[in-house]
Amino acid sequence: MLHEVLGIKQLAWPIAGGVDEVSPVTELAPEDYLYMMNWRISKDNKRVEKRLGVADQSLTLGQDVYNYATYYDSTPAFCQILALESKLSRKVGGAAWADIHTWANTLLHPITPVMVQGKIFYVHERDSRMVHTDGNDYQIGITPPASLPTLTASAGGAFVAGTYRYAIGYERGGNYGCGSNPLKAIVGAVAFTGTGLNDCVSGGTYTGTGNQTVRVQIQANGTPDTIQYSMDGGTTWASTGVPITGTIYLSYGITLTFGATTGHTIGDYWEFTASACSVDVVDSDLVTLTSIPVSSDPQVTQRRIYRTTLDGASFYWLATINDNVTTTFVDNIPDTSLGALMDEDRDVLPAGCKFSCWWDNRLWVADAANNTLYYSDIEQPEEFDTSVRYIKMRESEANDMITQIVPFKDNLYVFKVNSIYAIISQGNGQYGQFLCNKDFGCVAPWSMTSCNNLLMFLSYRGFELYNGCESYANDFSIKIGTTVRTIDPAYYDMISGMHNRQYHEVWFSVPNRTGGAAAITIIYNYETNKWYYAQFHKTPSCLVETKNSGKALVNYMGTQDGYLCLCDSTYQDGGNNITATLRKGWLKGSMTMLWKRIDVNYEIPNGMTLTLNCYRDFDKDVLRTKALTGVSLAATDLEFRRPVEDFAELGLNSQYFSIGLTNAESLGGNLKVNGISVYCGPIALKGKKHGD
Repeated sequence: MLHEVLGIKQLAWPIAGGVDEVSPVTELAPEDYLYMMNWRISKDNKRVEKRLGVADQSLTLGQDVYNYATYYDSTPAFCQILALESKLSRKVGGAAWADIHTWANTLLHPITPVMVQGKIFYVHERDSRMVHTDGNDYQIGITPPASLPTLTASAGGAFVAGTYRYAIGYERGGNYGCGSNPLKAIVGAVAFTGTGLNDCVSGGTYTGTGNQTVRVQIQANGTPDTIQYSMDGGTTWASTGVPITGTIYLSYGITLTFGATTGHTIGDYWEFTASACSVDVVDSDLVTLTSIPVSSDPQVTQRRIYRTTLDGASFYWLATINDNVTTTFVDNIPDTSLGALMDEDRDVLPAGCKFSCWWDNRLWVADAANNTLYYSDIEQPEEFDTSVRYIKMRESEANDMITQIVPFKDNLYVFKVNSIYAIISQGNGQYGQFLCNKDFGCVAPWSMTSCNNLLMFLSYRGFELYNGCESYANDFSIKIGTTVRTIDPAYYDMISGMHNRQYHEVWFSVPNRTGGAAAITIIYNYETNKWYYAQFHKTPSCLVETKNSGKALVNYMGTQDGYLCLCDSTYQDGGNNITATLRKGWLKGSMTMLWKRIDVNYEIPNGMTLTLNCYRDFDKDVLRTKALTGVSLAATDLEFRRPVEDFAELGLNSQYFSIGLTNAESLGGNLKVNGISVYCGPIALKGKKHGD
């Protein structure tokens, strides 16, 4: 309720409040503010203070900064990594920044790295990478080369007549524990002959035992067009009149897809080779493998050769080549000497995944567009099996896609636009999913922040405080509803969240708002349950909590023009003065009052000025202004917290009274407001007597 003045002579005006944008100005709590920019509540919740600045690091990168991370390598040297919109860049110790990877496509939003097993995993839908402490970055998982060894059977061995098939697997050595799916059959590049639409793509896994030359030809136009295909280069046709719809399945596991179902030219054709790594042998043969492919992955140190038994379908370990150089191997080993069954669950990280986390000793990634979670082999974050290790999320509503995945308490929480699910481990690699709610979800993926065993994020209702089962009251962020409504939904992907532990705050940077409104950072103080705002000299592109070289937690801000800034570290923003402005709610007198004087208790360095502005009866114009000057705060005086008591004579007649405080200087020290008192009394009416 409004604080009503009932004829008292002195009123202590509470100041440790937050912004309230929605309550009627006549009903505002006395401690709250109509406006509060670049001020914060102090740690003791007894005063307000001007926020500290951000210090630009010596970087001018010229593009959006989307993440900043730090780690120690094996030297150990302190390493810093920047994820920019087009590349990854790293700084090792005192060396200069160096680019280590260029994304396949420009990134359009912040990203969050996953750090595990001495690696930093950057997963997003453009181009996922991992950065090792050895100083290099790699693809997540190993893609085998797109070629097969040449097999030759010759006399001098001890095979039995029949067919043998081979496969080659690629391994990274050391403690990285990663291998490729073995290379045992390939479908070659497609060659087009014709003058019309060229949109045929081959795929699948070839299961044949010999090489096939596949020709696909447009046979007729229609709705859709039709094709015929041959497995011998067009000598004979295996099938005709096949409609171009969806995925077309040919013989031996080969697939075709077309970009369009109509508009092709009759007679145009595509041709490619399907190859198998197999050979027919006779008694007393041996098999020589030549042109064994080497890997372009510089960390591959081994290649494993697998082979079937006579006319068999399963592959077993045959031998290991302990280098990435040798290209020949002679096989004269009987079936009885073959080793363990070949693993085929080592897919590369699925393409198109946007979110990631480490939970239940696995790397989890989410394909948001297809509402699918994939998870790695246990303790093997680089090895996936997309045919088995995945969870298809049930859709509660149309277009309700995944917007973030977060390990929280004992479960993995999957946030969607309008719903929240929990993934629960059932043991033995089995998982179940549970619908937590379908009333709201997360609309801004990178707003997701954890603090005090709770999750905070932006939903379509506003900012939520979620305990894993339910959200706190729906009006949790209602007091900042006016500002929340200015957020442009088209830019939800650009909102970034961060826990500022030092000040008990959670920050949400909103770089794009509707109506041309400037960027704003919305700040929540969870110790006081209060909201306030900040604006910086540059537009933030990401907010990050990480560790410095001393392993202390620090907060950084990346900007849209390529700057990295250390938060809460100076008294200016990158050499620019900070303008801090606050405006109190209205005090209401029981009648028309004489507002006589206002006292302010504050701390500000000598030579600096805190400006006091006074207002009455909802007038937008300042009626009285007072410059409140500071006193010296030498280094030896800082901890004495020397306050200044100053006052302003008012002489204002009104029923309603309000004040504002502003400062736009380079302070060189802290600015804090400790207390405000107002002296007032009712105005004497004719025929009445009142005391002073």
